[in-house]
Amino acid sequence: MKLPPFLDFLRMLGVKLTRAQRVLCSVCFGGAEPSSFEGADREAAQRLLGDVDTIPPELLTVVEWVKGARIGGTWLASLRLLHLALTIDLSSLAAGEVAFVLLVGPDMRLPRQGLRYIVGALKSRSELATMLVAESMDSATIRRPDGREVVFEIMPATKGGSAVRGRSLVGALFTEASFFRDKDFAINVDDVYRGVLPRILAGGQLILETTPWAQLGLVYELFDANWGKPTTCVVAHCPTLLMRSDARTISLVERERNRDPENARREFDAEFLARGASAFFDPVAINQAVNDDAMLANRNTMRAAACDMGLIVNSSTLVVACEPVTGSGNFVVCESIELRPEAGVPLKPSQVARTFALCLRRHAIDLVVADVHYLESLRENLAPFRIGVVPLPTGIEGKFQQFSLTRTVLHEGRLGLPDDRRMLEQLKSVTSRPNSGGSISILQPKRRDGSHGDIASALVGSIWALEYSRTHPPRTRSPEQDENLRRAFAGEL
Repeated sequence: MKLPPFLDFLRMLGVKLTRAQRVLCSVCFGGAEPSSFEGADREAAQRLLGDVDTIPPELLTVVEWVKGARIGGTWLASLRLLHLALTIDLSSLAAGEVAFVLLVGPDMRLPRQGLRYIVGALKSRSELATMLVAESMDSATIRRPDGREVVFEIMPATKGGSAVRGRSLVGALFTEASFFRDKDFAINVDDVYRGVLPRILAGGQLILETTPWAQLGLVYELFDANWGKPTTCVVAHCPTLLMRSDARTISLVERERNRDPENARREFDAEFLARGASAFFDPVAINQAVNDDAMLANRNTMRAAACDMGLIVNSSTLVVACEPVTGSGNFVVCESIELRPEAGVPLKPSQVARTFALCLRRHAIDLVVADVHYLESLRENLAPFRIGVVPLPTGIEGKFQQFSLTRTVLHEGRLGLPDDRRMLEQLKSVTSRPNSGGSISILQPKRRDGSHGDIASALVGSIWALEYSRTHPPRTRSPEQDENLRRAFAGEL
């Protein structure tokens, strides 16, 4: 069975491409020269590849797509690997040797999706389905009409390049390559790349498709060196609305632009973040926020408090924030407390609660927010003081929501901080780590003294609580109606 070129193979599968998808696949997988396009196709090629007329065929061994979300990148790249597995010349392999196609992702979820695309395409045509001889969640095997077998296998990036030793590769897909990390969370796409590239057979391809992150690492280096001037590989820039312009996609992008413009630029416009983007809070903004009078705010202002409980290693911290001028949206830290356990002498929950309660009563606060760690213990020990406790938003998204709000307030110059060295250092040490799928984890390094960003966590929680109090005012601040307060903070009123 002789298969047609890749674009005809897609038509055989019933795949319909947008203009930009067709141009992209024609160049990267069909060897078309950018100068061969005319009119709107030529314009699309220039937006994708830069001002490039010709591409040496040998550069097509490595293809990188720096892309926006929802462009069908994993889908198209997976179908290309299937086409290569069915058509590449395997006569150079030893008798009985099996060729491999490798799908690699930050975790197993994304490459499994690529494998499902491949198996689904095989099963969609009877003449292809007969070639599928084995299938599992993490692999599939085909036997071609010439008797050669090709195994499709998925692998998490945490294994680095060691897992591919001794294999002959028809091709490989690195999906969301910007987010490859080893078991210690160090970026390791370079290691995987070095392990895979020398094992690609003649005529095969290594495809990297990813939303971008910061201006560092292999993905950015390939992009910077080759976009608009291919010298070692072919690089395409594929923002979402260039690749797909249907009404639903346009609406999705606009909603994210309104919600978080910075994330939209990365996630949909496929723009790399600045080199120092891993520092979550701008250290210059932190220094500029220091105000010696920050903790002298008028007593008759709206206030909110958050605590972060630690008893054995971490500190127990409480931060009170207020809005000095009602309705201004400007916040200051009024007071902070850090109780640090001594080696071998844990803090006692009852004593921590009493210290916090005295501070909260000074500020006429009868409700405090806290993370879920030690939450029930805190509630039990604050109950005698008629102070309620409600949980902060949980999970990766909940933490990112809190820290993003504080970052916005800080970077807009609306936050006053005391000249507290530990607080400022903890804020400056907060970093972020991208996850596959677009979410972002907030990281707070543990220090030699055992502290783990406890003051910064309480500060961020207090800003979140204060903003929530401003925008969702409770029906009453009476101690007798703590349940109403709890429900107000939880969004139930």
